[in-house]
Amino acid sequence: MNDSEKKNFLNKNLLITMLAAISFYFLLLNLSTVFYVIKRILNIISPLIIGAALAFVLKIPMNFLENKLFSKVKSQKFQKYKRPLALFLSILIVLFMLLFLIFLLAPQLIKSIQSLEQKFPIFFDQLLNWMRSIEPLKNYALELEAQLSQFSWNTIFENVNNFLLRQDSTFFTNAISTATSLISSLANMFVAFIFSIYILASKETLGHQARRMLYSLFSKKNGDTIIHILSLGHKFFYNTIVSQVTDATILGIMTFVTMNILRLPNAATISILTAFLALIPIFGAFIAGALGVMLILIESPTQALIYVIMVVILQQIEGNLIYPKVVGDAIGLPAMWTMLGVIVGGAVFGIIGMWLFVPLFAVIYTLLGEFTENKLNQKKLSIEK
Repeated sequence: MNDSEKKNFLNKNLLITMLAAISFYFLLLNLSTVFYVIKRILNIISPLIIGAALAFVLKIPMNFLENKLFSKVKSQKFQKYKRPLALFLSILIVLFMLLFLIFLLAPQLIKSIQSLEQKFPIFFDQLLNWMRSIEPLKNYALELEAQLSQFSWNTIFENVNNFLLRQDSTFFTNAISTATSLISSLANMFVAFIFSIYILASKETLGHQARRMLYSLFSKKNGDTIIHILSLGHKFFYNTIVSQVTDATILGIMTFVTMNILRLPNAATISILTAFLALIPIFGAFIAGALGVMLILIESPTQALIYVIMVVILQQIEGNLIYPKVVGDAIGLPAMWTMLGVIVGGAVFGIIGMWLFVPLFAVIYTLLGEFTENKLNQKKLSIEK
């Protein structure tokens, strides 16, 4: 490269840097507008995002059926129907699991709420009597009793009735708004469902088209890098879903069996809640434990204490024995990075963010490790632990 070429190269890079800095400055000045535009775009393409996520979930049982189970059938005629049949059965499996959870959990929750309504006053009376028997807590018991004496269900029902009467004039407007929102949501879900079926039915064709487009836009080196990053993302997202669901299922079964052995109440409800909430990384188990204590505390404080001890023991077994075996190297992310991913993801996108950012951080962690290793190899250095 001669001096003229070097000068042109530097001028080009300087111009690009200046344009990038100016663009970034204007973005900072108009952050609210930028976020509004991003939000609008996400709202428009949300059915496609949901469809892609649904396809990712359906792909797990579909791959098992198509590649493991149906591969044993040697008939050539069957091969033509292998993909549609695997997709149809995968939809039925996921739908059945959702309906099973709803119909099993809903009656138990209704029963628990009814029991809570009946036994809550009795529990508070017992709590007040216990607080009165302890001298340091006696004054707090009197204050709590004074607060509870002002509590009236009649007042609450009267306020609800007044609210409904005030809303009577806007009933039809609210009804139309609700109906419109419901129809829009159903339409979005239908589009998402159809989009997910299209993705799964022609995933090889879509993958081939995406690779052709990618290599037409980028050099082979950059194209290979992008493919590698996307492959890591797919691997970690897939492993996260499979490992979390497997671990949550095992924890739910352990909770159900142990609660039945100890004859603790609401075993089915609490076990399903535990399995479901365990899908939330790190914090899910604590939320499930707190809800379980609340449901059992109404029945018996002693049994609630037994439940707390049981949860602590099960969490130790699950965290130290089962989780490493089930998950293993599925994600390969250190605990500090996992916690960071959960915190950042939860702050940005809530519970969904907790799921998304853990595999995302796993991709970043892996890429940083590969980059560091390549640089050390170029320098012919070896850093021992």
